[in-house]
Amino acid sequence: MRLRSVSFATWCANHEDSHQAKWCRELYPWDVLEQVDFDQSLLGIPQQIVAPPERFVVTLKERHAGAAGRINWLLHILSPPAGEKKRWSHRSWDNVLQLVASSDGHFITVFAKAKDPSKIILERFFAGTLACDEFVRSIPVSAMLFRSLVSYAAEDIFGSLDRGFPTAAARDGSQAWLPFLSRGRDLWIACAFTEEKAHRIGIKNVGAADQLLVVYSQPTFSRHHRCNAPNVRILSLQEFLSIGSRRALLRYIPQARLLLNHLRDQTLPDHAGESSSALLCQIGQATRSPRIIETSELREARAGLGITISTSSDVAYVCACGNLVNAAMNPKLGLYSKSIELSKDVYSFKSILGRALENAICMNIPDVAIHVAQDGVVYVRVHGLQFSFHAIPRLPQLEEFATSEHNRRQEWSGLRLQPIAPLVLEWARALMSEQLVQQQLR
Repeated sequence: MRLRSVSFATWCANHEDSHQAKWCRELYPWDVLEQVDFDQSLLGIPQQIVAPPERFVVTLKERHAGAAGRINWLLHILSPPAGEKKRWSHRSWDNVLQLVASSDGHFITVFAKAKDPSKIILERFFAGTLACDEFVRSIPVSAMLFRSLVSYAAEDIFGSLDRGFPTAAARDGSQAWLPFLSRGRDLWIACAFTEEKAHRIGIKNVGAADQLLVVYSQPTFSRHHRCNAPNVRILSLQEFLSIGSRRALLRYIPQARLLLNHLRDQTLPDHAGESSSALLCQIGQATRSPRIIETSELREARAGLGITISTSSDVAYVCACGNLVNAAMNPKLGLYSKSIELSKDVYSFKSILGRALENAICMNIPDVAIHVAQDGVVYVRVHGLQFSFHAIPRLPQLEEFATSEHNRRQEWSGLRLQPIAPLVLEWARALMSEQLVQQQLR
């Protein structure tokens, strides 16, 4: 016999909305569990369950009576080996679950017999040991980790928030879309895995709350509609993390990079663990050959351009991101030839970079020197490395700075950074990590 009402909606109805395992349970294979035949005569007999496009094997292991007339079932669920494409679309399972039902066959709850597999994945994710395990790489797992990271970072930034929103009624009385986190109508926080979807959420929910933040993981490089409402902020995960404490940034930025790169560690193997000073020496070698730009690096650079600047390493990182995007778009270099089609009018990264430089000028950050030349080139010297950018929009504060006594002249060093943009990004990454550790130890 099949149990009645086996679904995540039923699980939610039977548990408090604040239950800490809610988004872990959401990833359980509900379409499989609702097809299991819970007949005592089938104990120990594998059941083939089809949940398109996957096939699962479910084996009832034990049945015993619980409290208040409930029935406890112990079952093993296994998803067979699949190709990489299928593994990425669907979460893999090889776990023992305990399912509780009422005596009349209504589903009540389900949980892992041992430690919840989702909690194990979360622990390994935040410990930095998840990237070596291909078995867990999937869109559902990525979504769970993404929302977990947004939740922890939001608590660091805003304090305690509600999960979802207590009512589904919009201000005009219509059915409303619900945020991931909220503080009444004052603040709503939503998650969207891609930048394009984040903007769509912003456009559709402009008036839902006084302030709406939509956080995304994957930047979109194709043309798409953008939300420019004053009460809506569309933020990459890196940008969102950077508005919190430096301690939180230190703790979570590696996880943000892992999510950005589909749970694969994309650290350059020949530079892993090297100090910023060692990388800077390598950058200075004039004979270094050009470096091919990977899509993972381009994603990171696009997502990292808008981080909140408060230290010199932030400036170095933003400039390194801008340098890499610039290099990827340079057809003469030919360093990026992957599947993503690049177009200048899609993301206007130089406007973002210009605003970041304005912030750096206003903060007068030590170890950062900026010069706006008469020919329009902007030079940025930070921790011994000079960046140069053409066609930066002359924003008001940049324009004012250009005519001030603080605009101290810089001569171009002659070192071209675009051909070695991935190495420069690695240097900035190391510099940021070192500076964050130093601040944490103070």
